[in-house]
Amino acid sequence: MLGAAGLLKLLTDALKGGKHVKLVWSEEMETAYTDSKQKLANVAKLAHPHATGQLVLSVDASYTHVGAVLQQWEARLAL
Repeated sequence: MLGAAGLLKLLTDALKGGKHVKLVWSEEMETAYTDSKQKLANVAKLAHPHATGQLVLSVDASYTHVGAVLQQWEARLAL
């Protein structure tokens, strides 16, 4: 199973040509795009933030990719 970076590698590699290189969209690129969109829709749980909740920005980077997520801490009451 590929992680997000592996799934999107074909698309990110296509952008390395620079602004003067014509991007040629392939069937493999379409599949990578569609698959990544579907996987993101299945794992991301979106909700409106709570007005008093603490927001946290988490970032990560490597030589080939960058990523970030904005999260909100949710206090749980112990019963």
